[in-house]
Amino acid sequence: MKIRFGYVMLFLALVVAGCAGYFSVWGLSQLFAGASTAVIIMATGLEVAKIITTTALHRYWNKTSKLLKTYLTISVVVLMLITSAGIYGFLSNAYQKTANKLEIQNGQVSVLNGKKDLFQKNIDDNQKIIDQKNKRIDQLSELRRNQESRLDAAENNRNKNSARVDIKISNDEIQKLTNDIDGLSLKNAYLSDSISKYNTSVLELNANSEVAGEVGPLKYISELTGTPMAKIVNTLILLLIFVFDPLAV
Repeated sequence: MKIRFGYVMLFLALVVAGCAGYFSVWGLSQLFAGASTAVIIMATGLEVAKIITTTALHRYWNKTSKLLKTYLTISVVVLMLITSAGIYGFLSNAYQKTANKLEIQNGQVSVLNGKKDLFQKNIDDNQKIIDQKNKRIDQLSELRRNQESRLDAAENNRNKNSARVDIKISNDEIQKLTNDIDGLSLKNAYLSDSISKYNTSVLELNANSEVAGEVGPLKYISELTGTPMAKIVNTLILLLIFVFDPLAV
């Protein structure tokens, strides 16, 4: 039973070490992309040397001189740091690709929201003009009622004709203001339709984006804790590094 357990532990250690080695080698090749092939060869050799050195230290610890043990131990620790740097480069590069996609999506949403805000501003400006014209119509309507009362009370044709002229002027201005209001209301209806289309585009962009699924949990944690998403990702990568290679060793 103990032998089987030992084999299981050895297998798991090799799996973890293999994953750490792969991430490290690939990450270092990304950090030094100008000589990626040479870096892959070098990093692979260092990974193999780290495993062999760790195994040798464990097996021949009591038979190895103090000076050599110290040197080999320091070498293993340094190699672990190098491996951790490679893993960090691999994971951070992977996240950066997603972050770039997210930035592009946010830019597209920002453009759509900018157009929506512009249309909304036009609607608000038009509504202010409509309110002013309605207020003027109310004033003219009150003036027309006064003129109609004056017409009814007029005792001679001169006063009646004057009242009729004033009433006509009021009616003409009211009609003009009403036409202007109808035109502005029609514009606002078109603008509202455009805003609705942009809202739909934003919803479709967010719903159909692969990025939303990739960063969804991270975004939720970011909003829940009030911490920038980049900081959360960096913390998560450091936690993975802390348990990855040291656990394998």
